Amino acid sequence: MSVPEPSAIQTRKLRHIEACLRPDSQYARQTTGLEDVPWPYRALPERNLEDVDLRTSFLGRPLAAPVLIGAMTGGAEAAGRINRNLALAAQRLGIGMMLGSQRVMLERPEAAASFQVRDVAPDIPLIGNLGGAQFLLGYGPEQARRAVREVGADALAIHVNPLQEALQPGGDTRWAGLRDRLAELIPQLDFPVILKEVGHGLDAASAALAAPLGFAALDVAGAGGTSWARVEQLVHHGEVRTPDLCDLGVPTAQALRDAR
Repeated sequence: MSVPEPSAIQTRKLRHIEACLRPDSQYARQTTGLEDVPWPYRALPERNLEDVDLRTSFLGRPLAAPVLIGAMTGGAEAAGRINRNLALAAQRLGIGMMLGSQRVMLERPEAAASFQVRDVAPDIPLIGNLGGAQFLLGYGPEQARRAVREVGADALAIHVNPLQEALQPGGDTRWAGLRDRLAELIPQLDFPVILKEVGHGLDAASAALAAPLGFAALDVAGAGGTSWARVEQLVHHGEVRTPDLCDLGVPTAQALRDAR
């Protein structure tokens, strides 16, 4: 049986991985802002250290600590190895995991294996992932259900990434009407749906627009780590040509305060 040639999406996923390994894929001046958040200290804590318990639950599944491995990758063999290793770590540590964008899996069935990690992580909260722009281009409840069902996920993240798409050749730049589309979509789904940014931060106005729509959670994905605008320029040009534009974003600490 012949092996299908990699699609443009699959090739781009591999180039994304390569770009993310470069130091210049990270924000140059912007930080998360978390370094300015003071750690409280109590000299009389009235609690034994061994009684400190970080366990919690998320989307109906237990977590050993309130930690989730954010969306990373998928769609190619190397991406599949990364996902399985991350899933193994999540299972061992008792934390959650979100998959990378599954559009490639829906359009190229042979890419599905790179997202299938439930066999090595049966107990963790596992979250699927699709791009919000796709729901303005024909995706609907069936594609959302497939993204969850075919990987055994507990929920679906819908990511919004207008800056990344604007800097990606052929990227999706038409976002008008997405709020109304999501307002129609979410009530038709029988699993939790999360709105997530991709690392440039969810701003206060967007959080306010999303709040009444029925999302189970907001992933603010604040600025300060990997800049996907930088990644796109590294993939396309081999260098970051507009660093000021690529460093736009809402720092994590500010995005958390605004969302609250």
